[in-house]
Amino acid sequence: MITNLLRGAAAFCLALTPLALPSPTAAATTPAARVAVPEVLPLEDAVGKLPVAEEDRTGYTRDSFRHWNTGLDAGDGCNTRNEVLLAEAVQEPAVAAGCKLSGGKWLSYYDGVEVVEAGKLDIDHTDAHYGWAAACLEEFGQAPVQVCHDWNTVDHVAEYEGRPGRRALTYDELQALFDAADDRVEDIRRRGRKGVLSAWRDAVMLKSVYAYGTRRREAVMLDLHDLRHNPRAKDYGRFGAMEVRFGKASRGSPPKRRTVLTVPEMDWIVPLLEEWTSEVRAGFGAGAHPALWVTERCDRISPRRLDEVFALVRDLAGLEQALELHCLRHTYITHLIEFGYPERFVQDQVGHRYAATTALYTWVSDEYRSRLLEESLHRRAQRAQTRERRRTR
Repeated sequence: MITNLLRGAAAFCLALTPLALPSPTAAATTPAARVAVPEVLPLEDAVGKLPVAEEDRTGYTRDSFRHWNTGLDAGDGCNTRNEVLLAEAVQEPAVAAGCKLSGGKWLSYYDGVEVVEAGKLDIDHTDAHYGWAAACLEEFGQAPVQVCHDWNTVDHVAEYEGRPGRRALTYDELQALFDAADDRVEDIRRRGRKGVLSAWRDAVMLKSVYAYGTRRREAVMLDLHDLRHNPRAKDYGRFGAMEVRFGKASRGSPPKRRTVLTVPEMDWIVPLLEEWTSEVRAGFGAGAHPALWVTERCDRISPRRLDEVFALVRDLAGLEQALELHCLRHTYITHLIEFGYPERFVQDQVGHRYAATTALYTWVSDEYRSRLLEESLHRRAQRAQTRERRRTR
């Protein structure tokens, strides 16, 4: 759990389950032989009644704790702290080389403060996943006990929807975005400047993010071997599906995996990926590097660069400044619904645990809703005609 360093003493909630305070009225009227009726408070109110003292870190050094390790995947450059920051962010931070985090937003449970600087956050180590309990037993002869559970904490019933500017693009906006990406390639080529290959990569990369509905980190962590065959769609070759190995993780869990199938309505992405992997990508001299999207320095492209590419092309297309890369994921989900795919299929494609989350991403057009209404009215008219013919027989 993430806590705000400005309220270090609030960690005393670990000793609370929930806090029971004697009622002053009961204490004054109850005989000494009887037990006073306690006042049971919600955990959040009880925490607010705790006295707050200045934090004293005398003698404490983080380097002394050997369990602050390299995280779940030793190869991704993220230590345990960064893994937790990524898992619990309400707004995902950008991840640069070496797992350096920038941006993002977190919510401190103890005081309800939103934090936008990762350096002002500390991590509680009570989860057994980090081996902290064993370390405390070894050093102090006592292990911390988690007391904040689902049954004694306030339910979080509203899914975080992000900024109001996050929405699905209209079909015209999506076409304008892709046209601007293609025009950028042609403009650089016509001017005889460097960067044609990079612009070509950017155009295909943006189209791929839409065509598979991937999140930012999911897209940049794709490798060549994540492109898969689909035996039911042999015409697509090795581009029939995409294996996403770095999906958004649940709290205290490793990244989720899922397989995203190439849908016929977006199979235009197949020849683009084929040309990128077999011809254009080799121009970057990436050699044996496994990443699907590589940079001019033969390294994996970063989430920040992906954001920058979208912002650049968005501005070239003259679209709203509020639109961001994640809007392509909203657009993908919306279009799958409008294409008539079942909700469960869409949910599995994008890796949502709950259908309610998928619903938050859906921005069906007025035209689509009007078409549904027209079809419903048509079916009702047919049923009425059928009943009338039966009565006249």
